[in-house]
Amino acid sequence: MNKVICLLSLLLATSYALYDSRSKVQLLTPQTFKEKVLNSKSLWIVEFFAPWCGHCKALAPEYEKAAKTLEGIVNIAAVDADAHKDLGGQYGIQGFPTIKFFGDNKSSPQDYQGERSAQGIINFALEQVKSTVNGRQKGGSSNKNQQKQSSGSGSNSGSGSADDVIVLTDSTFDENVLKSKDSWFIEFYAPWCGHCKKLEPEWNKVGSELKGKVKVAKIDATANTQLATRFGVSGYPTLKFFPAGFSNDSEALPYDGARDSSAMIEFALEQSNKSKKVEVLELLSKDILKESCIDYNGVCIIAFLPHIYDSNKQERNQYINQLLEVAKSLKNKPVNFLWTQGGDNYEFEEAFQCAAAHPSVMALSGRKSVYAKLKGAFSKQNIEQFVNNVLNGREHFNQYSQLPNFKKVEKWDGQDHKPVYNDEF
Repeated sequence: MNKVICLLSLLLATSYALYDSRSKVQLLTPQTFKEKVLNSKSLWIVEFFAPWCGHCKALAPEYEKAAKTLEGIVNIAAVDADAHKDLGGQYGIQGFPTIKFFGDNKSSPQDYQGERSAQGIINFALEQVKSTVNGRQKGGSSNKNQQKQSSGSGSNSGSGSADDVIVLTDSTFDENVLKSKDSWFIEFYAPWCGHCKKLEPEWNKVGSELKGKVKVAKIDATANTQLATRFGVSGYPTLKFFPAGFSNDSEALPYDGARDSSAMIEFALEQSNKSKKVEVLELLSKDILKESCIDYNGVCIIAFLPHIYDSNKQERNQYINQLLEVAKSLKNKPVNFLWTQGGDNYEFEEAFQCAAAHPSVMALSGRKSVYAKLKGAFSKQNIEQFVNNVLNGREHFNQYSQLPNFKKVEKWDGQDHKPVYNDEF
């Protein structure tokens, strides 16, 4: 019996080793998280950690300093996401530590991606306080900007928006879903169905959380009988996953799991990662920039490669292949990879400190209006480390106020090119 008690004590000690009862950091459980964070008007910074995580242990003293300084201004808390996996999953926690700010709009927390230091966290907190005060003075929510800037998580908490669920019909299904580069998660429902009504708020959460990652839709199967027959819908609700590039009806995967948002989100992300096409896109226009970076609920990596006049097709393909190797190794991460020819959009490059020399690489989060530049040499190892640092919040970000214009350029034909000189000169 004593051995059992000792073992339980050891487990508890391990879980709470980072922050004890004397700490200014409040340890939260799913219940206290809901009571203190979601159901309050207070401002909160919450760290999702794992007791065994080395980076979490390194952060703990800095986080403690920040908590002491911010006491009475912003609440500082921590959640053992290893012990409370459901809560971590609800917010899309994939790595430790992950820090989020919960402001006036608790449904749209903002990721902290600054330096893992007390001063960095304090500065971030004070910026959020200022933003919140300004938002309240104007009679709105400071989190309107936060919703635009937060890329790591979409609408991650206990509520979702019906606006994030696309409505499809017999006439719009094929043009949207067939051969789409996006994966689709679709509910077939009946308006009178009680189970469908019960699922609706959970389905809205799925739509908000997966925004920018997986398209979430619904189809009234009683009004769109062609689709219901086509996909063998005989009961309501019926959920089916359509992988990216879907072209054959047999590829649709039925979902038979739990009907709560976290389980459905986990399923959709897992299936999406399996079907995700690994590619490095050529950035040719502002439309591509908008779709792959600005509206993307993740990070995009843009490589500015030497002009073909200063290089050759062999060298350029080597650069692109190195990017492709990094993309393959990070296939399951929320990252898009793009490249463009250096010098074609000088003002755009200069705004992000990438115009001086090529190749150069930057990470851009359009939703947060921040960017970071690779400081090392262009190599697979350096780029992969850089991207991991960006995703884990270990890279310094710069803010930008307005996205510079990106003018349309011609697609590279894969060949060498040399400048043409006028004989008169």
